[in-house]
Amino acid sequence: MENISISKRKIVGKGRYLTSYKNILSNMHFDKNEIEDGIISLEKSDEILNSEKKRASSKNVKHFLFDDKQGQWEFIQDNIKKDYSLYVAIWPYSQYCGLFKVNSLSFQNICFPFNLENNGVITFISEDVDIVLDYYIDNLENKCMTIEVYSKK
Repeated sequence: MENISISKRKIVGKGRYLTSYKNILSNMHFDKNEIEDGIISLEKSDEILNSEKKRASSKNVKHFLFDDKQGQWEFIQDNIKKDYSLYVAIWPYSQYCGLFKVNSLSFQNICFPFNLENNGVITFISEDVDIVLDYYIDNLENKCMTIEVYSKK
């Protein structure tokens, strides 16, 4: 039997967040069919996120101008292993709709518009690392991106 909390989240997710979530993923240049098939269940998402408690044995942080996509891509590529499943978390959407399982991460997936999502935080989650993309406007009005890499052991 389904947990009442999960049932409530599914109802809220479907009614309030799912369409926007799919639009955000589309603006990250994920294929429409991949989006339809890639949003995993809340139960599986919770299982993955609960296993995240073993997080952060080390942290690596780098700051970029938002438009320096090549530098961001190289930093991400240097910190992610290709042999683990990779998920995208965008709050609050993922909390109510489920994580998005990425078939293949590409340069295009980080070439999203600055106004993609109001919270300005996207997280890539895998078995060995969490990569947090935090984009914002600094006090000099520059559009910036900070990438935090949390290695897990």
